[in-house]
Amino acid sequence: MKNYNLTQLLCSSGLCFLIGAGISWFIVSAPPPTPETAIETTAMDSPKQQTPENKFHKSEQVTITHDGAPTPTPAKIIDPTAQQDVFLRFERANSKEEREQIKILLLSHPSPEVQAFALRLTKSSSPEQRADGYALLQSYGFSDPDVRTQLQQALNMERDPQVLRAVIQTLHYDPALTNESQGIVSRLGQLIQNPDPAIRSSSLVQLSQWQKGAELETAVYPALNDASVDVRQAAISTLLSSDIRSDRIKNSLMQIVNNNHETPTTRDIALNALGDYTLSPQEINTVMQAKTAIGHPHESRRTVD
Repeated sequence: MKNYNLTQLLCSSGLCFLIGAGISWFIVSAPPPTPETAIETTAMDSPKQQTPENKFHKSEQVTITHDGAPTPTPAKIIDPTAQQDVFLRFERANSKEEREQIKILLLSHPSPEVQAFALRLTKSSSPEQRADGYALLQSYGFSDPDVRTQLQQALNMERDPQVLRAVIQTLHYDPALTNESQGIVSRLGQLIQNPDPAIRSSSLVQLSQWQKGAELETAVYPALNDASVDVRQAAISTLLSSDIRSDRIKNSLMQIVNNNHETPTTRDIALNALGDYTLSPQEINTVMQAKTAIGHPHESRRTVD
């Protein structure tokens, strides 16, 4: 992903007023060390040295290690006024580009305040803001019971396709959701039948994090013949990251590889998945023909039964 420095993000999204006003938002990531193991230092930048590039002043804690060498550790001090200005600007943004730029800023500086802001967005009347809220929540775990409750409600009640997809993409596996896992698996199993192919493919990918073995195979097998190429590719990708191996899956992969009407990308992914199988001479011939057709004529043959 392209890297953005904070000044570019702030300026390009119309947030230059934060820099001009001289508001500092201090960021940290580690808890403060004990008095016995650390000493705290403040930023050494003088006003003359300060530039827009480093308006987020550096503040660090120096941890004293066992060998006596100081090790800088990030510190966390956030200017609440600056933070609230960023939140307000995000909510009032008129363009998708502006929201995306501010979202990058918020994702790069996670904090309890940003998480609370994201949770507030998920309850907005605007579908765009709800989707943005769930996108921001993807950077956090699910230890907060309010977040777990909101995700469960949205997974079952959200009807906007864009928002529902964002909800699904937020549901990466987390031990904190153990009690909710059965309901999540059940709902994702329903959503892989959704009319929207984007919902089907996202649900299948997330389901593979929650379900394994024969149960996951039951979901993946029909998806290999889905009308949507995105769903078919999601199904094959799920196979590549799982331990699913069966004759019917192998046969479906061979059909995809042998289908001249299938997209080259899909056939190529299916060829990769077949690498986990032992092939007969006839199947090897089919594979080699497919490789030639999509531009891989010189790759090695698979093992013969």
